[in-house]
Amino acid sequence: MINHWRNNKLVAHLIETIMARSPD
Repeated sequence: MINHWRNNKLVAHLIETIMARSPD
Protein backbone atom coordinates (compact mmCIF):
# COMPACT_ATOMS: atom_id res chain seq x y z
CA MET A 1 0.00 0.00 0.00
CA ILE A 2 3.00 2.25 -0.57
CA ASN A 3 1.29 3.75 -3.61
CA HIS A 4 -1.62 4.85 -1.42
CA TRP A 5 0.78 6.43 1.07
CA ARG A 6 2.56 8.32 -1.70
CA ASN A 7 -0.76 9.51 -3.09
CA ASN A 8 -1.81 10.69 0.36
CA LYS A 9 1.43 12.63 0.71
CA LEU A 10 0.84 14.23 -2.68
CA VAL A 11 -2.65 15.30 -1.65
CA ALA A 12 -1.31 16.79 1.58
CA HIS A 13 1.26 18.76 -0.41
CA LEU A 14 -1.45 20.02 -2.74
CA ILE A 15 -3.62 21.14 0.17
CA GLU A 16 -0.64 22.91 1.74
CA THR A 17 0.03 24.72 -1.52
CA ILE A 18 -3.60 25.80 -1.82
CA MET A 19 -3.63 27.03 1.78
CA ALA A 20 -0.44 29.02 1.18
CA ARG A 21 -1.92 30.54 -1.98
CA SER A 22 -5.07 31.46 -0.08
CA PRO A 23 -5.34 35.26 0.37
CA ASP A 24 -6.54 34.63 3.89
